Amino acid sequence: METLEKACKQQEKNTSATVEIAPSSPAQDSNLARLESELAKGLGMRVTLAYAEHSRGPLIIGFDTLEILDGVLERLGYRP
Repeated sequence: METLEKACKQQEKNTSATVEIAPSSPAQDSNLARLESELAKGLGMRVTLAYAEHSRGPLIIGFDTLEILDGVLERLGYRP
């Protein structure tokens, strides 16, 4: 757990100044673009939301290491 905390703190330091956000497609709804940005800032990770026909699409959260993934899952409330 200590390793996870260190990895999360390190990731927060690395992303606190700038959060990498995937560019929105020109046709993307402004509400989705705003949500994508807010999620990226809240998680401190790259986040991509894509919306397709029939109200479907992927939510992609980028991570660099498994320790960082553990931190993201913890922030989302996932407890194995």
